[in-house]
Amino acid sequence: MNEWHEFNSVIKSIYCNAKDDSSNTIKNLVNLAIKSDDSTFIKAVLVLKENISKIDKQTRFLWLTSTVNSKFYPPIPISEASPLSWNNNEYCLPGSEELQRRYPDRITLQNEKNYTGGIEQCQDVTDCSIVASLINLRAQNLELPPTKQISSNKYQVNLCFNGSDKRLVTVDISQIPTSVDGEQLSLRSKDITDKVSELALLLVSQGTYSTNGSNISTDTFYLSGFLPEIVQPNDYPFEKLWEFFKSSLCLMGVGSGNRSNDLIKPLVANHDYSIIDINYESRLLKLRDPRNSASNIEITYEQYLSNFKQLYLNWNHEKIFRYSQTLHFRYDAVRYSKFAIIAGKPLFQIVNNSKVTETVWLLLESHLLNEDRERIESISFVNEAPLCIVYPIEAPVDRGGTHTGMQLVKLKLGSEAEKLLYCHSTTNNNFSIHFFSVAKEIYFRKLNNTDGLVANVTFSPLHETDKKTSFDTCNFFQNPTFELEVYSEKDQQIFMDVTCVSTSFRDLVNVQVYYLDDYELVKPIMFDNHYEPGQIVKQEVPILTNSKYLLVCSTYGTPVSSEFQLVTSTRFSSSWRLISRIGLRSINLIYGSYPYQFHTNFHWKKNFNRIKIPIALQTKKYATNKLFVRIVPVESSAHLRIRCNIFELESSLCVYECQEYRSCPPGGIVISNLEITRISTIVLMIEKDVSIFNESTKKGNMDELELYVGSNQKIEIEQYSDYVTQQ
Repeated sequence: MNEWHEFNSVIKSIYCNAKDDSSNTIKNLVNLAIKSDDSTFIKAVLVLKENISKIDKQTRFLWLTSTVNSKFYPPIPISEASPLSWNNNEYCLPGSEELQRRYPDRITLQNEKNYTGGIEQCQDVTDCSIVASLINLRAQNLELPPTKQISSNKYQVNLCFNGSDKRLVTVDISQIPTSVDGEQLSLRSKDITDKVSELALLLVSQGTYSTNGSNISTDTFYLSGFLPEIVQPNDYPFEKLWEFFKSSLCLMGVGSGNRSNDLIKPLVANHDYSIIDINYESRLLKLRDPRNSASNIEITYEQYLSNFKQLYLNWNHEKIFRYSQTLHFRYDAVRYSKFAIIAGKPLFQIVNNSKVTETVWLLLESHLLNEDRERIESISFVNEAPLCIVYPIEAPVDRGGTHTGMQLVKLKLGSEAEKLLYCHSTTNNNFSIHFFSVAKEIYFRKLNNTDGLVANVTFSPLHETDKKTSFDTCNFFQNPTFELEVYSEKDQQIFMDVTCVSTSFRDLVNVQVYYLDDYELVKPIMFDNHYEPGQIVKQEVPILTNSKYLLVCSTYGTPVSSEFQLVTSTRFSSSWRLISRIGLRSINLIYGSYPYQFHTNFHWKKNFNRIKIPIALQTKKYATNKLFVRIVPVESSAHLRIRCNIFELESSLCVYECQEYRSCPPGGIVISNLEITRISTIVLMIEKDVSIFNESTKKGNMDELELYVGSNQKIEIEQYSDYVTQQ
């Protein structure tokens, strides 16, 4: 067995460690195979050697997610598996103290060859869903799951979980809890492989005989890989149920749920039953109670509707579809669920390249985790994305799959149509999406690169201020600002969706879009004066590719949350493929993006309407000074109108002229990209309109202004002087 020890060690290392050089270890295994008389070992080595070059990230993901509750279940078919165990112990514990007291002994699993009844549940193990699943499989003469005896006390079973239908589970049957009168914690069957299958699934999903309960659809999937579907009893009419049953394409069962008060006898609450026959003429359904192999219960369709909460279907996908594909991925709730919008979720694309309408099915499978056996309450689902993907997520109609970790989605795609899907989960988990189609021309993939579809920036309020900064104030420019540019090979007009979202619905948020050179913020594109709680969405904003835009995010009042997100997205259509990247980054244009920055407050003295501020510039030969000037009143007022002019100090030559008085826009009055050469000192003169400014209209503190100056070189702003010009 030493050669198998070496094989297990090597295969785990190769599949789980991407960077290790495996050439020498493979050579050693091949040498062992040459000397070996074990045909199974020789075959396993040859298969491993052939598959090394085919190992990709998805295959490695399967191996790295093989540990469940501290036990390792590799994706290896039993025909290629080592006869050695992968884990130290491979049997279920009794669980509760009551079971330990009633079943004190540990002996080998009994082989009941002389038992004449059908498969029957042990009364002390609440696994009716597992037993009902096995009843359904045997009724269709299906020898699933694959099982092989490897020693007198050990079996290997291939179960379907964590993205693979070949999870290798070894079961030790020598430690079965047994009562003093010989009763065991095991189902009854004349075929010991039924007992082994039950033990294998209990070991993986529970680890003990004290189960938390499950359902037929989920357990049938684990045992066979048949696609689980959970629906309401009235989702399908009687004729459809009969059609499903006679087609032999699916296995069927029902669950009573917690409706104990109105159940007809002998039905009981919180119990699953197999559907073993449906009679079209009498409209009767025959149920099999897993607790009693002699109990077949006939009910009418109307009784079926009024006594059961769930209909369980498991579809044999190999009979329905010709092609299948599986994608595996990790869902990080911190990354994907902080802002519950579609664009921030894992995205998937389906394209129908055939000439006719096609049906596709997807199964979202939540992985069993290497964590405590206490079930974590979780909701997970896949849903079709709308055209605008900056909207909040929307859960599909819940038929039971979103809470059980198994959601079956059925879609129709027209010829050459495509769909965008997204995945959501309330907890961290690994997932597999199993994809099925009849036609080969259906394309399914995870969008790992969404640079041409969506861009986002997470931010906190950038400018510490106790002032109101909504767009109806002159402090609006102090809000977080961002540069947007959509890159494409050719210039074209496209439509963008934009959203600003907070982690708190107490924040009233708004987002505005401007051209990047609109420093005064006077010409918003599709202006919207509404502030919305938690999130605002601006749809179909027309922009030109390869042009720069400015986005301003604001709150109405002091922000409650310390974390916000700005998301921009194109529409999921053929045009997004022409976009190479959406560029979105935080910028600060208060000083016009210049490195040297100066800020001060100033005011007019009483009865004066003019102020002059000297600015000393660099005087190096051929030096060009570039300036950005922003003047903003401390408080907004419709009555305050000002104008700004710039002169050379020595010659009084006008460098920048503005003759008209202006009301102050949301970004203040801005003089941008002013270039001055060979001038040592300039004077910024600011005047207010005397004709409309008088004591009767004066409100608030309109005597005080703020000055922001940005420059490409170091400057000095001297103490300003008040010119005596009486009003």
